[in-house]
Amino acid sequence: MNRKTSETNDSGTAPVLRTHKLALHFDEGRTKALDGVDIEIFEGEFVAITGPSGCGKSSLLNLIGTLDNPTKGELFFCNQLNYTHQINYPKHGDFIIDNKYTFEVGGKNKNTKQIYSVENSFLALDEIESGFNNKIPLWLFGFLY
Repeated sequence: MNRKTSETNDSGTAPVLRTHKLALHFDEGRTKALDGVDIEIFEGEFVAITGPSGCGKSSLLNLIGTLDNPTKGELFFCNQLNYTHQINYPKHGDFIIDNKYTFEVGGKNKNTKQIYSVENSFLALDEIESGFNNKIPLWLFGFLY
């Protein structure tokens, strides 16, 4: 079963920012500044991030502004494909694009365990320079923006 995101808002535009299961942990995971944050922000929306001191407001802004790297979750990949493709969250893998291509996003040592039996599945990997087999460097998706 797919969990479908909002493809467009009422005016028919795609989100300009989308996060998926974004997390930021410190002290070897003992302190969780953010855990499982899903956000969609559309062009023209006015958004306020509010909450008590220490709830993760600054941490979220640092991740969105690329001042920090998330412990888990995805920010870059979604935002590169958001404008021209439909993104859904499948049962296996991190994302399914246009209901056809499944992607698992991770570091250079990520394996195909989550997408092993999924047709048209790929790994989008950070920290690799060139692709091979079903592995694609994550940085290449930056050219789609």
